[in-house]
Amino acid sequence: MAGGPNALVGSLAEVIGAGGTDIWANVNGETWRVASGAALRPGQTVRVLARKGTRLDVVPVNHVKQGE
Repeated sequence: MAGGPNALVGSLAEVIGAGGTDIWANVNGETWRVASGAALRPGQTVRVLARKGTRLDVVPVNHVKQGE
């Protein structure tokens, strides 16, 4: 990977699948397995905090308030 293993840190990604124990997101055109302390759903935008092997740690960036 060009730019080293931490090149994805700070990138935005879109969650494309969530179910069971695996959650997947599209990051710069690549599909990655992701993990977060928050519940994630398909279509949600997340930011990459760290890369741990073949998994990215992410946090949600688009919190939608109820009623919107």
